Amino acid sequence: MSTITAKLDKLNDEIRRYADKLEWETVLGLTGERHQLIQDYCEENQNQLSAEQLQLIAQKVNTCDQLVGSAVAKHKESAIQSGINLRKTHRAINHYKNTHNSATEH
Repeated sequence: MSTITAKLDKLNDEIRRYADKLEWETVLGLTGERHQLIQDYCEENQNQLSAEQLQLIAQKVNTCDQLVGSAVAKHKESAIQSGINLRKTHRAINHYKNTHNSATEH
């Protein structure tokens, strides 16, 4: 059991790190790798896993997925703020152009 939890911890750390960098393709690949690891482990130990062991595995996956969700939310908020700032910049540029053009026309 300690082998799979160590592997899950390592994969979860990588998933978190790439999620913070917004590298979603890598996150998806690592998530698939994590899923395969759990599936293989469960198949190898079919009737030997206790409820506590299964709960620990699920808990590690859920914790990591929550952190990825937080990274997504942070990225979304950042993207929204960037969009707002971009619109403000465009308005300022257009205002400058309009002011500058009307001043040079006189």
